[in-house]
Amino acid sequence: MASSYFAVVCNSAGNSLSLYDLDAAGKLTQLREMPLEGVGAPSGAYSMTLSPDRSRLYVAFRGTPYEVLTYAIDSRAKTLTLIGRSPLADSMAHVATDSAGRFLLSASYGGGKVSVNPIGPNGVVMAPTDTIEVAPNMHCCIPVPNSDEFFAASLGDDSVLKFRFDAAGKLTRLPARAEAAAGSDPRHFVFHPSMRWGYLVTQTTAVVDIFGFDGSVLTDKPLQSISILPPNWQGQGWAADIRITPDGRFLYASDRNANSVATFAVDANSGRLTAAGHTYAAAWPRGFNLAPDGKFLVALGENSNLVDVFAIDPSTGTLDKRHTLPTGAAPSWVEVLAS
Repeated sequence: MASSYFAVVCNSAGNSLSLYDLDAAGKLTQLREMPLEGVGAPSGAYSMTLSPDRSRLYVAFRGTPYEVLTYAIDSRAKTLTLIGRSPLADSMAHVATDSAGRFLLSASYGGGKVSVNPIGPNGVVMAPTDTIEVAPNMHCCIPVPNSDEFFAASLGDDSVLKFRFDAAGKLTRLPARAEAAAGSDPRHFVFHPSMRWGYLVTQTTAVVDIFGFDGSVLTDKPLQSISILPPNWQGQGWAADIRITPDGRFLYASDRNANSVATFAVDANSGRLTAAGHTYAAAWPRGFNLAPDGKFLVALGENSNLVDVFAIDPSTGTLDKRHTLPTGAAPSWVEVLAS
């Protein structure tokens, strides 16, 4: 277990980053809140991602002008330093880097687009090189490790689509297509560490769809679909985020209306999920993330302006709340680094 962690929370309404120390017992200490207006940032800070070597943090904005900020990370000192800013092609709901850290991939919900920005040798994002209109409400971009391909979920098209980028940052849509149930609204997607399965959380139906993956394409239809809602929940689901532990044994998915995080055990042979509990989280858990060693889950209550820390039981995956602190207005995204 790391002796401590560095957690960064993006506050979408507060237009700020909140920086925290997270100790080995799961206690949070706020270090500072960085108002992004102070560096001339646009409004609507929303999604973030890390470079593969975890030395750079990229913060994307859904407000105008559409931009991404590059921060240098000192995880030992638990500080961020702004080192670059670049335009984005549209309002982007999700950003991710390829596994080599050469490109920033992004998905536009409002524009129905995917786009690519090169990343320079200093780790700073540059201007976009290609953007293509694809399908309604693109919601996430998930790269295939050690390749020039990625998948992107379309909430409006109920599908997961495949793309390729070349060394010049040119995008090509590929014919592969995985389909979720009509009207389910695919939102976020993660691969199993073994790369044998992919897991898709759907917003409206609040289920996780499990797709097989052969290294190239996903199965056309889910192998399994399982609800993330608590057993006694009677209302409309409104799923948000999904994460899997580094060892691939446990998967988590959050629902905002139910204010819960569902825990699933992952079968090592089939990739199928078995429900292993539901845990209350601060109101409207839009975003959450795991510590890099899989010891903690950090969840954000967008409507409550709170950040929760849960310890993950290594045997069962069960979540045990350790600490809650206030954060900035409407927290939307969190990244956790070892320090």
